[in-house]
Amino acid sequence: MPPPILVVDHHLGKSPIANPDGSVPATVTGCTVAKGPGAGAFGTLATALHFTGGGHVSAAPAPSLLDARRYCVRLVLRVTAPVIGRNNLFESSLPACSLQVVPSAGRGQFRILGWVNNARNGWDGVDTANRTDLQLDRWFILDFVCDTDTIGIFVDGELIALSAFPDGTPKPSNTADLVLGIHPDLTRWPFTGEIALVQVWNGIPPVLEQALDDARGNPE
Repeated sequence: MPPPILVVDHHLGKSPIANPDGSVPATVTGCTVAKGPGAGAFGTLATALHFTGGGHVSAAPAPSLLDARRYCVRLVLRVTAPVIGRNNLFESSLPACSLQVVPSAGRGQFRILGWVNNARNGWDGVDTANRTDLQLDRWFILDFVCDTDTIGIFVDGELIALSAFPDGTPKPSNTADLVLGIHPDLTRWPFTGEIALVQVWNGIPPVLEQALDDARGNPE
């Protein structure tokens, strides 16, 4: 496999928000700058954006730069308010996927759903509830990985949700519009919390790809 290509690399809280070379600029609406997590496995992120009340970030990389079947979406985030309904973290038309925060039974906890829009099955995906519940007010790295017919969610490098499909054909799209913090209709399911980094890869970082391959025989 060719090495993965980092198509979107946005450190949120900086102005303007774009890739380090100035490509793929983002538009910020209704968010405020917040303190980031600082130094960690992701590098040093001094700032973040606080999302509440429908605040969102949007961008539109060229579809030709992305692989609809093999990709990774990475966020560095924390959830700062009790989760009482669906919160959209990330949704894009290409790759056709969605990441959501949803309630958990535990107090001060939540789950992550990772969905793909499959041409055969429609929207379907994985749920972190099978392995762990996540905690409020804690920064973490979230990776959503799709390798053709297998998808997985990683938290801080650990695979905690896995699923497979009989047909990995994604729903086709001529655009690669992505939205952070709300549904693409800019109305439903606003997110409350902070995001410091968003990355979208064409292909999969090797460490994550190997972990997915090792677990491929045990979908949940």
